[in-house]
Amino acid sequence: MSKFKTVSMQYIPGEYYKTQGHKSGEKNHYNKSGRFVRQDGFGWATESRPSQLLLYVESGEKSVEVGVDPYFKEVVGRMTENRVGKIMDTMPDEVHVEKRVSYYGNEYLAVKYSEMDAWRKAAGLKKKR
Repeated sequence: MSKFKTVSMQYIPGEYYKTQGHKSGEKNHYNKSGRFVRQDGFGWATESRPSQLLLYVESGEKSVEVGVDPYFKEVVGRMTENRVGKIMDTMPDEVHVEKRVSYYGNEYLAVKYSEMDAWRKAAGLKKKR
């Protein structure tokens, strides 16, 4: 676990498209642009990509981006414009970042859970039921 100074935040909105021209035997998959393609039938498919909320942190010469959206999506709910504004306005000056391992064995960085909870309270966001 390391302490990092926060630099900035970026919100990348999600995407949702209906496309046509897909083959009948095509399976659900991720395409080259990173969107998930789900078959709807008759040549149509839904392409989607979730929104992201990235926190840029640095310690000395080391600069890293950390995704904070999974916590807020799970605890608060959808990333509406109002919620994103409150989260960005109350960005802390420093955070503790820890390395975690996903279910599939991939390593990723995440902000300590207790600090994320304090950040949510500072933003005035309630937990979803």
